Amino acid sequence: MASLLDGPAATLPTAAGLYWKVSAVQSRGLWCVHVAVAKGSGMLRRLLSVQLFFVFAMVATSQVFCQEPAATTTEAPPAQSKPALTAEQARRLGELIRDDWKDRPEWADMAVAILTSDSINDLGMGRGWYKPVENRYYWSFLRQNFDADKDRKVTKEELPKSLPQADKFFERLDRDANGAIEAVDFDWSSFSPYMMRKQMSNGVFSRLDFDSNGRVDEEEILNFFQRADRDNLGFVTPDDLLIALDPPSPTAPRETAPRPKEDPLKWLGMLLNGELGSLTAGPGLDDKAPDFTLPLHDGSGEITLSKLVGDKPVVLIFGSFT
Repeated sequence: MASLLDGPAATLPTAAGLYWKVSAVQSRGLWCVHVAVAKGSGMLRRLLSVQLFFVFAMVATSQVFCQEPAATTTEAPPAQSKPALTAEQARRLGELIRDDWKDRPEWADMAVAILTSDSINDLGMGRGWYKPVENRYYWSFLRQNFDADKDRKVTKEELPKSLPQADKFFERLDRDANGAIEAVDFDWSSFSPYMMRKQMSNGVFSRLDFDSNGRVDEEEILNFFQRADRDNLGFVTPDDLLIALDPPSPTAPRETAPRPKEDPLKWLGMLLNGELGSLTAGPGLDDKAPDFTLPLHDGSGEITLSKLVGDKPVVLIFGSFT
């Protein structure tokens, strides 16, 4: 058993009113880090914020938390699992890194979000690496090139006559069909007026699309009418539509137990091991996509990105199917 530190355990002061006491030993080929917290005054904040993160990164990726070795024995006792840090300590560490590591990379943003969240499911737009999409041809491009009278709207008359299929181009971008293309037509956030309307229409559509093929035909509309007309009166009332579109639950709602808080180091370890994402930032706007070759789904051959580029636009869609 070898000591990672030559002297006694190092006591590292921070600005959060805490001392982080760090020591490390090597056991069964793994370096195990011990962290104890004690009250104290704050200093060396900027220097230690990044250092402390990597201390906990070692803990997370080792997946082993060790006991302090007994000095009087020749053989260390069996390792026992114990929490490396509490949820409150994880939150403070995340806030420390967030406040002092201003020029941190994208993966560190994700680490901060993990440490300061109660659950990985709480991460969404604006947290970690979940950021708004970057697009060269967005509203700012459209306004700069086609908003002739600078009224923050682009009308059909302002589009150049030489633009191929200008009418279809305009109708596709004018999502709310108010006769003008505006910034709101490019707002895809959950609480934008368009998306809130779309959620309502999607709910109605899902009730009409009986075979779930993404299309509603005349027969499905007639079938829905028949289901909604429970008394066979030849018409439906608002109450009939309410029940047909939002049928009551057959059973009373069950009380759900409070969701237990998740171990932030579990997700931090997955991040650093590449299971939650990549530590390498992806290509930015206008960067060339890295080339790749993948087998076709039916095994009939391979597809290479570089062989597709040039003849027509190429869209890459990435998703997780587990």
